[in-house]
Amino acid sequence: CFFKRLWNSEGFSFSRPRPEQCENRIDRSSLLSIAFWKKQGHPRNPGRGSTYRMPARSLPLRVLKRIFVTTSLLVLGLLVSVPALFLALFKAVRKPRKAFTWKKRTLPPTVYLDPSLGKHECATVNGIQLYYVAAGSPDKPLMLFLHGFPECWYSWRYQLKYEQFREKYRMVAVDLRGYGRSSKPSYFAGAYHPHIVAKDVHLLIQALGYD
Repeated sequence: CFFKRLWNSEGFSFSRPRPEQCENRIDRSSLLSIAFWKKQGHPRNPGRGSTYRMPARSLPLRVLKRIFVTTSLLVLGLLVSVPALFLALFKAVRKPRKAFTWKKRTLPPTVYLDPSLGKHECATVNGIQLYYVAAGSPDKPLMLFLHGFPECWYSWRYQLKYEQFREKYRMVAVDLRGYGRSSKPSYFAGAYHPHIVAKDVHLLIQALGYD
């Protein structure tokens, strides 16, 4: 507790105690601190009432290292991002129509229609069409793959290729409503509420011939 009082931003002054006053740990610590500062060039035999002042605490080396690394990373990020930003602005000014428009796909990517992953089909359930890819024998138990946001059935391509799964299960990876090649109802009609999406999955399982 004594040294905690010493470590502050403005330093700490204390008087040299008498030997008969050194009956507890704090006083002994005080004498040890006085002996240390005497070695650093303070008066050899200070009298009663003489004070020793501890200098202000300096930043530890590990803090300086963290400041240096953080500053270096920020500078490196600026050196990389600023030229890229100016290049993007230059392209936008030079060809604004190309920079602020996008090309609408008429066909999905080739890997999206890869027949080696399974049979590509559609099912009409709950008033919409759900696109799915099925692999494995239809008389096997169903293993249904549902993707998250913002993904599609292609996220399960490695599972669809797994031979041990194909031998034991009928695997089906589906595009949920609003994703991939499935129907995309209007969002403002409340068509993407969780209980509606759950009903889509329930009806799809029945359409695939499972209970």
